[in-house]
Amino acid sequence: MKHTTRLLRSQLSLLKPFIKSCSLSTVRKWQEKMGKLMSHTHSDKVTYNDFKIGALYASMIKPKDEV
Repeated sequence: MKHTTRLLRSQLSLLKPFIKSCSLSTVRKWQEKMGKLMSHTHSDKVTYNDFKIGALYASMIKPKDEV
């Protein structure tokens, strides 16, 4: 397993108890904030295509080298 994967899994295992204690709306807000943060840090490596499914908004994210 790659070092980055192990690091991510260990970080998620530390956050899991905290996340379970939050309300669904709080978790969704944090997911949105983390998504925006990640999109800024990787904007030079990926492309984003926003779309809507019914009342839900989504994004298709693809690596630039596969576009």
